[in-house]
Amino acid sequence: MTILRDLAAAVTDILQQCKTTPYEVFLGLSLIVAVYQFYDLVLKKEDMPIYGAKGPFAQTRTRLLANFTCSKLLQQGYTALGPLGKPFKIRMPGRDLVIVTHPADIDQLKTVDGSILSFDDAILDLSVHYTVGKAVLQNPYHIPIISKSFTQHLSSMLPAITAELAGAFEENTSIGSEWTEIATHDVMTQVISRTSNLVLVGAPLCRDKTYLDVLTAFSTKALVAGMTVDMAPDMLKPLLARLLINRESALASVQACLTPLFDARRAQLEKSGPDWPDRPKDAAQWILESAPDKSDYTDMTARIILLNFAAIHTSTLSILQILYDLAAHNHHIEPVRLEIESALREAGGWTVGAIAKMRLLDSVIRESLRLNSVLTATAVRRSRVPFTFASGTTIPAGTTVAAPAYPVHQDPALYDSPLAFDGFRHARLRDADAGAQHKHQATSATSDYLVFGLGKHACPGRFFVVNELKILTAYLVCNYEFRLPGKEGVRPGNVFFSFSCAPDTKVRMSFRRRKEWGESAWRECGY
Repeated sequence: MTILRDLAAAVTDILQQCKTTPYEVFLGLSLIVAVYQFYDLVLKKEDMPIYGAKGPFAQTRTRLLANFTCSKLLQQGYTALGPLGKPFKIRMPGRDLVIVTHPADIDQLKTVDGSILSFDDAILDLSVHYTVGKAVLQNPYHIPIISKSFTQHLSSMLPAITAELAGAFEENTSIGSEWTEIATHDVMTQVISRTSNLVLVGAPLCRDKTYLDVLTAFSTKALVAGMTVDMAPDMLKPLLARLLINRESALASVQACLTPLFDARRAQLEKSGPDWPDRPKDAAQWILESAPDKSDYTDMTARIILLNFAAIHTSTLSILQILYDLAAHNHHIEPVRLEIESALREAGGWTVGAIAKMRLLDSVIRESLRLNSVLTATAVRRSRVPFTFASGTTIPAGTTVAAPAYPVHQDPALYDSPLAFDGFRHARLRDADAGAQHKHQATSATSDYLVFGLGKHACPGRFFVVNELKILTAYLVCNYEFRLPGKEGVRPGNVFFSFSCAPDTKVRMSFRRRKEWGESAWRECGY
């Protein structure tokens, strides 16, 4: 009954957004059911176990309800077949998804050439191109900007990032020596949005309320639209996307904010050339310089939006998870704080070297991400030709396949007491395995830690995201005490939708300044 209520609520939300009559929606849903039923009963042949509903119209019901049940089905399939290294299939609204469980098969998602198992084809199969446009995905020249330029310039950006994070938090709160309750999700969204846009478009636009509000509104609407479009068969997706979001209008609103920036940057670049002194180090500048000759501002704006969407939502959900874990297991806080302050004092401030010495902080973040990965299935690929995995499993061309991140992270064969939050677990592993330091870091991408995917298509922004999370966590730990509502030691549960895992965003945490606030290493270093 809970699933049915969730489905009814989702349909009601669609009705309200689209201003569509119940009769029209009933006809649309009836058409979806008919298409699914014809496909499942007449066209589809099964070659591996399927997890989902039982009884009449089981496969069609599984597809319709998949967004509410697929993470549970993912765990059920892995529990039953993971120990055997056998694959299984989950019925999704717009496609079937094959989950590989054998370690050798998961490794092949990393190593097999894209001409055989394609990441690009898998992404194009998702609904994202209905919200930001297919051209952004077909020519992703912004990806090297993230993977190379941000990493290359991170050291010089750290002071500005640190100041922006602290300033954004203090401007969006009013916290003194008494416990003060805040809307944690809303505040963190503002902090992450401002800081992310510092490195995307620079100051002062990163602080412009109109720009940030337009971006947030579009990102939220695109998220709802994308998940809803994913519920439909391919033939109905373009129509449903058009009903749910007017991409052209939304892009125009963001572009209106970015056009003066692009105009000024282009004019200065034409005037000064490549030797422009103090040339901005942000994504807008790098996109402007890297864009193909015929690129227009609409295309560039779409890339800024896509980068925003990836940075803001992922980082905001992750910092909430980290805070919930630390507040529920607060014996971790003091050792982490002492390590941070020692590293800052030794380095004289935030440097790449100082961050490298914060091993306990890195371990806490990795552990929180392990237990609360934003995506429960990652390393998605689509086969361009028939392919046989190392385990002997053969998939036909056109099959979408993925790795079961969430179940892998909770596998007792891979992690001791896998359901327990052990914040220093990975620091101990680094101490015990001096030859594999990178393997146990928060930014790694391995077959037993799938938070960021695998191989060359692992999240290109993970180094920036993790460092942003480290700085924000360090700022809060060094300057504030914080606690959860309710019983001590109990953290809020997660919410699952489709292959997404999110914290409870309605939780209001309480903060107060530490008595040693003015004497912290953070303040000593001038931040």
